[in-house]
Amino acid sequence: MGCQTRVMLGSNLTFTITTHDPDTGVLTDADSAPAYRVYEDETATAILTGTMATLDTANTTGFYSEQIACSTANGFEVDKSYSVYVEATVDGDKGGISYGFTVESTVVLADGGITAAKIATNAITAAKIAADAIGASELATDAVAAIAAAVHLAGAGAITFTYTLTLAADSSAIADADVWVTSDEAGNTLVASGETDENGQVVFYLDAGTYYVWRQKAGYNFTNPDTETVS
Repeated sequence: MGCQTRVMLGSNLTFTITTHDPDTGVLTDADSAPAYRVYEDETATAILTGTMATLDTANTTGFYSEQIACSTANGFEVDKSYSVYVEATVDGDKGGISYGFTVESTVVLADGGITAAKIATNAITAAKIAADAIGASELATDAVAAIAAAVHLAGAGAITFTYTLTLAADSSAIADADVWVTSDEAGNTLVASGETDENGQVVFYLDAGTYYVWRQKAGYNFTNPDTETVS
């Protein structure tokens, strides 16, 4: 018997039960498909109802599962608590179980979860953020730096541009540095970002034009931005 305790809004929730003979405790299929009802908080009216289906009957007995979509269309909301009530009848005796879970809005990004193909060039700009949310003056360079460090976007332009970061003293490569590109000198319009490899290089895909390259790594002081022309 199991059920997730947390689920993101828009994701699926899977829950399972096993049914037993009430007299012997032996795993036994239910007389009919177990029924479930889903309640929000302590609201008496169920937002979802249905029946569960047997799972892997060739190798299990009395094992039932169901998957529901925790979407707004199905009545789910962020930061709400939900209960799944399940009842089943075995050999004429009715039994039940309940589970609880919460719906969250947290988004966890796997590696590659956001790619250049999914976010257009210049998708993040001060102009596209509502004035009453964050003004252009509030979108500081260090905020863009945080975005660039957390989400690497190689860019969506037609030209392959390799940027090399080295020490001025001996031209040795600086690896594992965060590098990002903006289309404005103020650093508010993020175009691409990445991390230097062991050769101090990072590859971006840009269109022709003038760009401003920003660098950061713990223990280093860079003069930002570095102006680069792509053609």
